[in-house]
Amino acid sequence: MSKFENSAIRNGGYIVHKPSQAGGVGTLFAGWDKSGEKYIFRHDNGMIFLDHDMAQTVARALGAEWKVKPCNELTKSDFETMEALAAIFD
Repeated sequence: MSKFENSAIRNGGYIVHKPSQAGGVGTLFAGWDKSGEKYIFRHDNGMIFLDHDMAQTVARALGAEWKVKPCNELTKSDFETMEALAAIFD
């Protein structure tokens, strides 16, 4: 179990993600760079928001294709896909 998976299951909250064309989680919002001006995206280890409104604000800023998903709706398959995509692309 990855640290991200463990944290999402243990703490709950919300992720901001761009769904993949296959319908999975796809790309995760992971935060901002040190300048605070550029977004960081990953396929695993994304930012977990405890506040739904903050997650919605970030998703809106990123664009219409970005969604908010409760961590309790993530499945084992979602986490396995995230880890596989990260191994390939990140």
